[in-house]
Amino acid sequence: MKTSLRLQFASASAFLLTLISCASRKSESTQTAATVPSGGSVSGSVEKTDALDDYGGDKAADPFEKLNRITFEFNEDVYRFVVRPISKGCTTLTPKPVRKGIDNVFENLRFPGRVVNSSLQGKMGLAGKEVQEFGMNTVLGVGGLFKASDKVPSLVDLPEEDASQTLAVWGARSPCGLTHHGSRNASG
Repeated sequence: MKTSLRLQFASASAFLLTLISCASRKSESTQTAATVPSGGSVSGSVEKTDALDDYGGDKAADPFEKLNRITFEFNEDVYRFVVRPISKGCTTLTPKPVRKGIDNVFENLRFPGRVVNSSLQGKMGLAGKEVQEFGMNTVLGVGGLFKASDKVPSLVDLPEEDASQTLAVWGARSPCGLTHHGSRNASG
């Protein structure tokens, strides 16, 4: 009973958010193009606009524009004066091997997604190699701090399978339209 009520609430919320996100614009009849007088010259600041131009003419209806601008400025300031200096400080103070170990741990934690996507794409051999790599790095690499699997040539540079690729294999489009091809170790 609780599950169906939650499902109904989630569906109603999604529907309302969809309606709200479709901010209404002023009617297209007010967005008619300015015409050139019969004399052939344009006088003053009359400019020709396109009815579908998003940047010229009327603004989109945004009842929260002031709040959005304040929030954006706040987030920019927090990033500029708090997050970025902390990030730069950590990068400067933390030795590269420690940073690499932390990266390795987080890469090791992405194992479930990689193995599920490999399996759903029908790449069982790759899924098996993912399991081997995860096992080696977890046990011999002290929870993934070290990449023990780099010593095994068949486990080096495994391609990273993601949900976009899986959706493409199954004939669906990714919600974001992005795909990632390549290996995990190519950038590092």
